[in-house]
Amino acid sequence: MIFANRTLRIPPCFTVVFLYCILSLLATPAFAGWSVSPIRIELGPKARTHVINVFNDSDKPLTVETSSKLWTQDELGADLYTDTNDLVFFPKVLTLAAQETRVIRVGIKVPTTDNEKTYRLFIKEKERKSSAGKTGISILVNFGVPIFSQPLKTLEKGEVASAQLDNGDLNLRIKNTGNLSFQIKEIAITGIGTTGMETYRETLNGWYLLAGAERTYKAKINQADCLQTNRIDTTVKTLNFEFDYSFVVDSAMCGD
Repeated sequence: MIFANRTLRIPPCFTVVFLYCILSLLATPAFAGWSVSPIRIELGPKARTHVINVFNDSDKPLTVETSSKLWTQDELGADLYTDTNDLVFFPKVLTLAAQETRVIRVGIKVPTTDNEKTYRLFIKEKERKSSAGKTGISILVNFGVPIFSQPLKTLEKGEVASAQLDNGDLNLRIKNTGNLSFQIKEIAITGIGTTGMETYRETLNGWYLLAGAERTYKAKINQADCLQTNRIDTTVKTLNFEFDYSFVVDSAMCGD
């Protein structure tokens, strides 16, 4: 993918000509033939630099190139990547022999702010030369390592800012009200009937929600289950904490 000098709107994991982005997994994929570690970096007032290890597990030389982007989210919670000079990193281009490990050093140049600033350091494989006479599809991997520059005082906090149920369509607006990003593991939605019995259950997958950002999550409750439901309970589980929200259901919310 070619990044121009403009804002790019990119989904959590994107593919362009077999370009893979690894953002939140605990390990990098073996099929790539190379990997990076760690896959998450936290910088702050006391730790303004870090080292990323690049491992070439293949039997062929590997060349990668690095670039940095400021990572924000728009009013819909979609990821935005824009050019930035906030980070310093080297080398910009790195060549590894077969089975070799080398490092990329990264640091932040700007002062600490009241809110966390977030970045991605993209480490992209350059296309290898094909052997004479051989054709095929090249799979190029681009690791987007998240970098979090934390403030002096940190606060992890979130809330369900609003919940709307209309014709069985449930919209939950979740807001990050702290000054640190958090990663939503899951959103558990449970319908409770007048007798206290469970009438509906669904679990939604989450994603990173940056400081101050909001995102709407959607679910569909069929009419039969909805009409038996008196209350909706919601639990949002992040990696470090969770928060709840409940509201009363009226039959008019279930549709005709």
